[in-house]
Amino acid sequence: MASIVFTLHSEKIALLNIQNSAKKSGLQFHAISENIIDVFSTDSSKIDKWKLQYENNPNLTMEYKFIKMRPHLKFKNNIFFSNNLGSTNSNNLGSTTSDSYFTMADIKNIYNISPTPNTTTKFVIGVISFGGSLYGTINNTGVLINGVATNAGVLTNSHIHTYWTNSNISPQFHPRIIVVPVNGALNTPNYNDGGLTIENTIDIETIGVVYPSPNLTIIIYIFPNPSNFSSAFSYMYNTNISVNGTNYKPSIISCSWGIPEVYVNDTEKTNTNSILSTMINNGMNICTATGDYGSNDGVGGSGVYVDFPSACQYVTAVGGTSLICPGTPKTYNNATETAWTGGGGGISIFFQKPSYQNSVSGSWRSIPDIAFNADMNTAVNYGFVINGVLIYYPIGGTSIAAPLFAAYLALINYKKFVNPNLYTATSSCFHDITIGTNGFYNARSGYDNCTGLGSMNGNNLSTYLNNAQVLCTGISVSPTTVTLNIGQRLNITPTITPTTATNKNVTWSSNNPAIATITNGLIQAISGGQAIITAGTMDGSNKRATISLTVFTPVSCVSLNSTQISIKLGTNYQLIPTINPTNSTNKIINWISTNTNIATVSVTGLIRSMAIGTTYILMNVNPTGENKTTYAKVTVTANSSLKISDNTDVIPNTDVIPNTDLKINPKLTIAKNSTYLLTPIVSSTTDLKWSSSDNFIASVNSNGLVTGVNSGNAVISVSLQDDNNIVTTCNVTVIN
Repeated sequence: MASIVFTLHSEKIALLNIQNSAKKSGLQFHAISENIIDVFSTDSSKIDKWKLQYENNPNLTMEYKFIKMRPHLKFKNNIFFSNNLGSTNSNNLGSTTSDSYFTMADIKNIYNISPTPNTTTKFVIGVISFGGSLYGTINNTGVLINGVATNAGVLTNSHIHTYWTNSNISPQFHPRIIVVPVNGALNTPNYNDGGLTIENTIDIETIGVVYPSPNLTIIIYIFPNPSNFSSAFSYMYNTNISVNGTNYKPSIISCSWGIPEVYVNDTEKTNTNSILSTMINNGMNICTATGDYGSNDGVGGSGVYVDFPSACQYVTAVGGTSLICPGTPKTYNNATETAWTGGGGGISIFFQKPSYQNSVSGSWRSIPDIAFNADMNTAVNYGFVINGVLIYYPIGGTSIAAPLFAAYLALINYKKFVNPNLYTATSSCFHDITIGTNGFYNARSGYDNCTGLGSMNGNNLSTYLNNAQVLCTGISVSPTTVTLNIGQRLNITPTITPTTATNKNVTWSSNNPAIATITNGLIQAISGGQAIITAGTMDGSNKRATISLTVFTPVSCVSLNSTQISIKLGTNYQLIPTINPTNSTNKIINWISTNTNIATVSVTGLIRSMAIGTTYILMNVNPTGENKTTYAKVTVTANSSLKISDNTDVIPNTDVIPNTDLKINPKLTIAKNSTYLLTPIVSSTTDLKWSSSDNFIASVNSNGLVTGVNSGNAVISVSLQDDNNIVTTCNVTVIN
């Protein structure tokens, strides 16, 4: 992603003009101040082409920036390591001792993180990286990703192992490290790569000191930079890593990387939040660093911005503090902790406030959730092997805070989304930080956007978390729209998220018990009408799901005015239905004739005779509901005499057989390929015999149905089957 920051020096060029031009070119932008605008795009070539129109313009200044995911760490004097890495000088940039700053063991003691490491339960922490590598030997033997051999492998003989050993962690308690380069990334470590390899190293060094255990596996996923957070988290969640037949997948993820939320498009924000929601609903935790540029998040100008993905609702956003703790032993009783000026924190402009932050003012997601030491001036010493010697370097930033909390959650074997219980924890679980600022926000009593809930008292918090319930994050029901008849029942089973929720009990209610009642998920339809059925969680999370219910009054029985009907050929008969009860909700009738060649029936129940014979007319009410059916037997008989009426000529509609009550005329004109039913008046009960003088012009079937075949003239004759002397004719003209 590329960004250009425009600073206007004259009113000759308007800020609005730049905005309109950027919008027209499909670029994104945000105003930093009245005369500064930041225009950016994920397509660097597009923005490079667009900016040409403003080059050499004396009325403005352009600052070009390449934006990508950045590690959240700080070095001495706010500079990255240079090529003199490992040398010692008056600035104490590197030394063989770690006396000048905190050790991670000091930090662990100060925050009262002292549970005994778990020696039985296996745990996996995933570390996300967008560059850099790790020093050491990578063994690819027996390592598969989704069953396929790759360049991933187990890390041994690394600088991290040396640091752990020198931190008084016996090699038998060293966690396993698996390196997984993704999408073409390679493990090519270099301490002078702008802090990327250093970021990876300190993340894992932190985790191993907080949770030293052979049952802990740390998987570092190295993605190219830039990459999408959504695809990275999805890969970590869905990819199975196997080492010598043992499968590993993280339960906790530590993310020390980020990008200002304002530079992330809405689709990527939504996609990232979606996969994170899936992850936490399956008992995972994602700990993210909120950044090291204060309330501005390094965007520039005087605006306030938050870091992504920390702004997401389904991560634990870990901010930064400034910690002073002179003397020994180093405990919080001897410490002074204030908000760090560089600590990222603020309010999202995209993500709404999650339910676990109900006690926090406002309508949008606030960060951080919790905070730990991150100030460069109160930094932690980390070890790096330079020319065979372990050299310590003081490093700050929220990069040392996020993996600290991730390791702590693993240490206490916590496999549930922690945020809901953080916000219900007692005050003894946190150190409320009330002094300091991160630029725009000030620390104060209770929650604030500098340090969140504060830093933690590890032992007190672990006691609370291990005894606290996991609150429900959602409840759903299916179906959400239901139709029942009076007296019917339907059992509804709700779905609770996360699956690890402690209390999955549900309370049910109906807003109209006279229509329907609900007991333990069983709906009972009482009377016709509508009602809303509500399912609610009972753990205090106040989650709700509703069902729109319609109750119908069913049809109990149906009948007809006659069930034995005899009609003469050429006549009609009207069926009259009766439906009980009269207040039935659905009275939709479906009429069916079992033989439409003998008689048809209309949607109103009108029977039309077509030929001599017997058929049945079925009356079916609500064929998809109560399915009440009755029938009438219909017999069509012939008349005793035969003659043709002398009506005037009729040209029937093409492809439509006219009503059978239309009398036959001596002459008939029809169109080619059309049909017409001749209905003679007959008094005999004998069958009729039909014939055509020229079937090439007009044909007739045994029921008197004439079909125009080709243009011309033909004579249609009809006679009694038992008396050829009784005959009449119709002159037919077929036209094109």
